[in-house]
Formats: sequence, structure tokens, C-alpha cells
Amino acid sequence: MKKKDKIDSNDISNWVKRKNALLAIAEEILPDKEKPPKPSELRVEVSPDSYWMWVIREPEYIYRQREIGRLLIKSLIKFTKDAADYLQNNDNSYEGYSRRYLWRKLLNEASRDLWTIQSLIQQRTLPPEKEKTSEVSSSRLIDAQAGNLYMADIVAEHALGQAVDSGFLDQAPIITYLKEEISIRPVPYAEVVLISVAYATMLADYDDHPVDEWNVRRVSRDLLAIPHEVGHHLFWKGHMPGTGRSVQEELHQHLNQAGVWEWDWRRSWLEEIFADAYGFLVAGPVMALSFHDLLTDNPRADFEEDTGHHPIPALRPYIQTMILRGITDAEGNQLYGRVPKRLEKRWRNWLGENFGQQFANYDPLQVEYKLHDVIHPLKGQEILNELESIITIVLRTLRGQRPPTAGAKWIHGGWKPWTTDLRKGDKKLVGLYKSLSYRKLGTKSRWFETPRDVGEAGETPNWQDQIVSGWSIEGPERSGYG
Repeated sequence: MKKKDKIDSNDISNWVKRKNALLAIAEEILPDKEKPPKPSELRVEVSPDSYWMWVIREPEYIYRQREIGRLLIKSLIKFTKDAADYLQNNDNSYEGYSRRYLWRKLLNEASRDLWTIQSLIQQRTLPPEKEKTSEVSSSRLIDAQAGNLYMADIVAEHALGQAVDSGFLDQAPIITYLKEEISIRPVPYAEVVLISVAYATMLADYDDHPVDEWNVRRVSRDLLAIPHEVGHHLFWKGHMPGTGRSVQEELHQHLNQAGVWEWDWRRSWLEEIFADAYGFLVAGPVMALSFHDLLTDNPRADFEEDTGHHPIPALRPYIQTMILRGITDAEGNQLYGRVPKRLEKRWRNWLGENFGQQFANYDPLQVEYKLHDVIHPLKGQEILNELESIITIVLRTLRGQRPPTAGAKWIHGGWKPWTTDLRKGDKKLVGLYKSLSYRKLGTKSRWFETPRDVGEAGETPNWQDQIVSGWSIEGPERSGYG
């Protein structure tokens, strides 16, 4: 009698071969440790406004960031090997995930990380003749990549630094890299923050200078979503200042007390609202303009859709102005009294101009929306009313980020929001962009410590949980877990 053809679920030989191939490639591309040049070895032949004048002020910068990449590859190799050894020696599934799924998940995510880390190293690699000179000559694309990432890193470090100074986060290196869009990628094997920024940021806001001069005086608009991405990191990794209590524990306790239970539709928007709130506390109202640019790229079909992760695009600017109105100093004085109304008017004008003649009177607050897992539709204004308690709880949780009095320096580290409320008589919101410059942020990076392996303290990871939940991809317009 012939044996029936069947899939042997215990046969993992091909997965072991794939793991070995991946680790061999990772070992092959692992760069040697570099020794940065001495400042005296660098020739400064650039204008004071160019990228390289900033980079030269910290000659070790590029080498330090590439060293972070090298250490991450080492951590990735160790994590992948140890996790694969566990899967090879244990044949049990995990919470509905098959053994083969765990293998595929591990190797797919490790492959993505290897590409990411290799990219962030290569994007900071200059031609040999550039390694010991700042002279701007032929290889403009590589110059622009490294220079743009230097600026993105400064924005990211300042955004993260406020939470570190306030006691919400432990110090960790943060590093940016170029991709097709902005997103944050947590990894399970090292304490590090990886944020991608769009290639298009290299060509944005060049202050009317010819592109081939590579002179930049203002922050690219696309980089202003970085504080929002850091807000995601704070949501997942943050703890309340002076306590061992996580930010999520704090939020969920207050939400339960307010009757917003785990199955409530508002919980699915919590992380995005939290990230927006942190972004506004750091960057001020200018971040709302950046989000207007992002949201207006959506087709009409998606514009009124609840994805179950992100607030409905048509309503999100109103949610953000609710957040801005709720931001006060420690004495309860409102910080943003003028700008929310102007932002809402700008948003309504855009809707009228871009949804055509038949939508000239389109009012997203009166439209009915079908919410994820909710039977009856709600009008936009009803949704905003339901979100008031969420926003109040989020801002209360982040109260450690508020200034002590209106106009005073921030409590921790002398921080101030990057942009402030409109002044009386200001005619255009775009002035918020003009008020923000790298010189206002400061052009020196914070030099956070090198990444620490998650398991280096001696604890044994829950390998199955780390494989299933240790990675996520999160951006302003998307959510992808696992």
C-alpha cells in the first residue's frame, strides 16, 4: 500500500538551511570597526551654511553612526542564531502560531533588519577621497544622503532627548535612514530607535538656493513627523518618571476608570493620539501643517475610512487641534489659543477646494462614519466628543512635558517647544515653518550611548513572544504589527 503524500510539519531542514545562509551573509557584510580621523586630518573647504560645515563640527559623527550599525549587525546575528537554536530544539507552536510560521517570521524580520542596517551604514559611507576631507566635489548624491541623515538624526535626537530629560525614557541611540516613507522600526535585540525618512526630504525646503549648492537653512517639512514617531517609541518603551510603572499601564488604568474598556473603539486610536500629543509637546503646532501635507495625499475612498489603527483622515486635523487646545503650562494656562482655529480653517478650505464643486460645502464634522467594530455610524462631531476623555488622559499622562509657566523654559534641560502660538497679526500659518531652523534646535548631536543588547543583562528572552511581537512597523499613515 502506497503511503499518502503529506506535509511533514516537523521537517524544518529547509528553514535551517535558510537560517545558515542568512547568517553567512550577515557575517560576510559585517564591517570592521573603524577608527575616526583626528580633527586635524580634516580639511574644511565649505561655506558656513553647507551640510558639511555642520558635519565637520563633529568629525566623528559619521563614524559613530556607522559603528552603531556595525554593533546592530552583531546583535542581530546573535539574536537570530539563539532564536533559531530555540526553534530547532523545541517543536511546540505558540498561541495559534505554527512552528513553521515562527521560522518564517524570524527569518523574514531578520532579513528586513539586515537590509535596514546595511542601508543606514552605506548611506553614510563617503567615497575614499571624501573620508578625510570635507571638500564638496563630484559625488553629490552621497554627500546629500549623509548630510541629510545628519540633520534627520539631530531632529530625532532632540525629539527623543526631551523624553529622556523628563524621565520618561532611558538613554538609547537613535539613528535615521533613507527609505520611501517615514516610519519607526523597533527591534527585539537591542535598545535602539530606528526611524526611516523619505528620500524626498533631500530635495525639500532648500530656501530658494540651487539644488547643486546643497545649502539648507530650515528643517525639511517631512522631518517634522519624526517627533510623532518618537511618540510611538515612548508609548511602547516609556515609563512614568521616577517610577517603574510603564506609560501603557498608566494610560490603561485611567482609561478603565473612565469606562473606556479594552474593547472600546477609542482604544484602537489610543497609540496614534498619544504619538500626536507627544509630537505637539515637542514640536509645537508646526507638526499639524506637516500632517496636513501627509493626509491630503489620501484618495477620497480612504479619506473617511476607519482602519482600526489610525484616526479617520478627514477628522484627524480636528483631533490634533483638540490636543493643541488641551496643552497648558503647569499652572493651567493655555499655550495655543490662536493657532487651532486657523488650522481648522485651513483644513476646511482645502476640503472645499479639492473635493470638487459638489463637495464645496463638505463638512467632515456632519458626515456619518462607520467605525471599526461599531454597529451604528457616528457623525464626526459625535466622534470628537467621544474622544475628549481620551485626549485628557493622554495629556495628563504626559504632564511631565509641560513648562512650569507660560513662556518659561521647559522644566527639564531648558526645553521649549520648537514652534509657538501665532502672534497677534500673523497672517500666514506657513510662518511656523519659517520660524523653525536647525540653528534654533542646535546643530550638535546629543551623542547618546551605543546600543545595549536586550539580553546582555543575563535574562533569557521569551523567544516565541520576541519572534511574534518583537518587531513592528509604524508610520503616520500605517500600522503593521507582527
